[in-house]
Amino acid sequence: MVLEINRLITKIAVQDKENEELQEEYYNEMKKMNNSKCSQQSDLQELKETLKNHLQKVSDLQKENEYLHEENEGFIQNFKELQKDVQFNLYTSA
Repeated sequence: MVLEINRLITKIAVQDKENEELQEEYYNEMKKMNNSKCSQQSDLQELKETLKNHLQKVSDLQKENEYLHEENEGFIQNFKELQKDVQFNLYTSA
């Protein structure tokens, strides 16, 4: 009977140790998971910020392109008028 009790006490002690190890592994995995989650959220936030900056740059470039297009149209119009004047002056002086 004493041997049986000692065997059960030993078995309980081994199981307690296994439970502690499993619990420690569980907590370590939870920590890893939380760290990974935080890292993913941080990475996502960085990507959002980068995308926002790129969209702002694209918007700025579109506005600059529109301005340059309008300015170019003005230069073309002035060039055409100047060309007409030159042709008119050549025609009238001939």
